[in-house]
Amino acid sequence: MLPSCPGLKLTQLHVHDQQLMLMVRSTSPVVCCPVCQTASRQVHCYYTRTVTDLCWADFQVQLKLHVRRFVCSNTMCARRTFAERLGDPIKAYAHKTNRYASRLQTIGLLLGGNAGALLAKRMGLPVSSDTLLRLVRALEVPERATPQVLGIDDFALRKGQIYGTILVDLEQRQVVDLLPDREKATVTAWLKAHPGVDVISRDRGGTYAEAAREAAPLATQIADRFHLSVRRLT
Repeated sequence: MLPSCPGLKLTQLHVHDQQLMLMVRSTSPVVCCPVCQTASRQVHCYYTRTVTDLCWADFQVQLKLHVRRFVCSNTMCARRTFAERLGDPIKAYAHKTNRYASRLQTIGLLLGGNAGALLAKRMGLPVSSDTLLRLVRALEVPERATPQVLGIDDFALRKGQIYGTILVDLEQRQVVDLLPDREKATVTAWLKAHPGVDVISRDRGGTYAEAAREAAPLATQIADRFHLSVRRLT
């Protein structure tokens, strides 16, 4: 039931109105300062921290963490006192366990804000659409290799008013990047920062053609009328 944090001990359990309240404390006798990594045994004070965890059956679960604040043993350290860290499953200052936040991020990636919030509520994970989107934006985007066959097209952020540019790896059929506008300078800067594109598939507009000629002069340009996906010829 508890997150897999080494040293966590369940001391009490309370059930009230479809909610499980788990009283938890750490049993580690020595804790390292997060700044200088010096081990300390001297406890300065205690405080209670509430963290939401995944549901158990039909019960919502909250952890009441009895957290210790230690005095740093290193007199040269800028941090005089510090709260003990409980590891990656329960990050510092977080109001949700890592597995709870990860579940919400997955829902947000699949459904977005409003629809994701409705599904999360049905699953017993109440969250606002804004919080769901904030969790998605907090995800680290993995670095991708520069595609050899690149598709460039515009898309509407607000139809008739605001447009951006979408860049797609046509071999992997994956979105590579989204640019905030469809200006030549923006596309040119991206292509110069990502050399190695062999084929560029674009619409018949002159902006993307000029950007491709300037930033990737050796790339083959394909202007297709109906934005057909192309595969690199072997």
